[in-house]
Amino acid sequence: MSVNTKGNFNILAFIIADFPPIGINQVLYVSYIEDIRSATILMDIQVTDSATGFLSDLQGMENVLFVAEDSKQETEIGGEFVIYDVVDRKNTGGKSSAVIRLCKTDFLNNAANKVSKRFGKGHGFFDLEWGMFSDMNYVNEKTIVYAVIHEVQRVDYDLEPSETDILVDKIFTK
Repeated sequence: MSVNTKGNFNILAFIIADFPPIGINQVLYVSYIEDIRSATILMDIQVTDSATGFLSDLQGMENVLFVAEDSKQETEIGGEFVIYDVVDRKNTGGKSSAVIRLCKTDFLNNAANKVSKRFGKGHGFFDLEWGMFSDMNYVNEKTIVYAVIHEVQRVDYDLEPSETDILVDKIFTK
């Protein structure tokens, strides 16, 4: 059995703002999706890091430059993105890995839209905090919920919250 170790693309640039450049040997896979319906590009990139440990410092909303070309050097993909989530973080034997989810700034999955649905940084932190405050009787279903967001987080798409998402009553932006 032989294994194909030659990739079908070459990474020309992979830079996360305020972090060291990411080398080709740190990239385990790239999933690139051009979503015609929402007119945007989404990417999942699994990265490994054993030298700097930067993966544990990623919070989301960092600016990213990712550019790749096919192995024939005929097609270039990528551009400027924003990290909207970091998932599947693992740390085993001094090596860390994670999947970095990227999107264009015109479409953020942690966005609020005109009907005041709010999608946070992920991991259910707000929902967990809401549950704790609810258990302490600080909040209930009549509590008015406000969210402060960046202007690029406001979108006009019809986003669907899950059953456990807490919807906001009003959003504030610049």
